[in-house]
Amino acid sequence: MINKLRTKFVVTIVVMVGIVLVLTLAIVLTINYNINNRRVNEMLTSEINNTIDSQITRTQPKIGRPDDIPCVVFALKDGTLYNYQSNDIPTELLKNISPILVNAKYGYGNIPQYGLVYEKVYNGTYSLIAVADDVATKECFDILAVFLPLIVLALAVILIISIFISKWAVRPIEENLEQQKHFIANVSHDLKTPITVMMANNSILLKDANGEQKQWIDSNQNEANKMLKLVNSMLDLIKTGVKGGKREKLNLSEIVEAETLSFESLAYDQKITYNTHIEKEINITAVKEDIVKLIASLIDNAFKHAANEDIITITLKGNKFTVNNKKTHINKEDLNHIFDRFYIADKSRSNKSHGLGLAIAYELANKNKAKLSTTSNKSDGTTFTIAF
Repeated sequence: MINKLRTKFVVTIVVMVGIVLVLTLAIVLTINYNINNRRVNEMLTSEINNTIDSQITRTQPKIGRPDDIPCVVFALKDGTLYNYQSNDIPTELLKNISPILVNAKYGYGNIPQYGLVYEKVYNGTYSLIAVADDVATKECFDILAVFLPLIVLALAVILIISIFISKWAVRPIEENLEQQKHFIANVSHDLKTPITVMMANNSILLKDANGEQKQWIDSNQNEANKMLKLVNSMLDLIKTGVKGGKREKLNLSEIVEAETLSFESLAYDQKITYNTHIEKEINITAVKEDIVKLIASLIDNAFKHAANEDIITITLKGNKFTVNNKKTHINKEDLNHIFDRFYIADKSRSNKSHGLGLAIAYELANKNKAKLSTTSNKSDGTTFTIAF
C-alpha cells in the first residue's frame, strides 16, 4: 500500500511538472510562430508591392531583397512562370515547385515538403508569386531541438527528487499504518482468548440446558463464532502485510486439485454444478501457505455468493487461475470496490460476510507477485482471475 502511495505521489508530481513544461513550450512555440509568420507574410506582401510599383516584372522579376529572409518574386502568365533569373533557387527545386505555384490558390500558402511559403496575387493580366523560406516553422523546430532534451532532462531530475521526497512525505502515513496494525493485532489477540473461553463455556452449558435455555445458548454460540471469524480475519489481514514466508517452487496444479476436491461435497449440498479444468504440472515460485489460502479463499467466496443452481467453473491454464460463477453478477459500482477492506456488495442482513475475504486474497496475491482481478457481466457471470 505504501509503495503504491509513493508511486502515485511520484507519478503525480512528474506528470504535473511535465504538463506545465509542455504547456509553456507550446505557448512559446505558438507566440514565436505567429510573430515570425506575420513577419514573413508582411515581407512577401512588401516584395510584391515593390515589384508592382517598379514595373520590373514586365521585363525581369525582382530577385532577393536586403533582408535576412531570402525572397524571390515570379510572374505567372498563361500558366507559365517567366522572367526567372536567380541563382538562389536550384534548377531542380524550381522544376519541382513550379507546378505547385502554377496551380496554387491566391493568397498565402506553404509548400511544407520544401520548407517554403508563398503569396500569390493577380495583377490585371498576370499573377505575381513571392516565395520565401518558411522561417516560422524552421525556428519552431530549432526551438524544439533545443528545449525537448532539456525538458526530458528536467523531468528526469524531478523524478529522482520526487522519489526521495516521497519517502519523507509518506513516512507519517507509514508510521500511522504500522501503529494501526499493531493496535489491531493486539486487540485481536486480546479478544480471541475471551471469545474462545466463552465458546468453551457455552459448549459445557449446552450439555445440561433445557429447550429454552438451549435456544439462547445456541444464539450466543453463533454470535461468538461470528466474532471469532472476524478476529481471525483481522489477524490474517495483518499477516498479509508482513514480509516473510519461504518462497519455493510449487506445483500449482496439485494445490488447486486438492482445494477444489474439498468443495465437491458443498457443491452437492447446494445443488451447484461444479466444473474443474486443471492443467497438469503448472509450477510457480511463491509462499505455499499464502497460495493455499488464496486459492481456497476465492473458491469459498464463489460458493458463498453463488446464485440458485449456479455453475461454478475452476480453471487453471498456464499462469492463470480463474473462478467463474456463471449466474452471479456484480454491479459495476460494486466491482470497483470489490477488493476494498470491509466493503460488502450485498447489503442485505442475511449476508454474514465482514468484507475482509477478498481484501485478504488481494493482499496475498500482491505479496506473491501475482495480479488478482475480476470481471462481471450478465452473460458470462463473475470471474476472478489470478495471473501468476
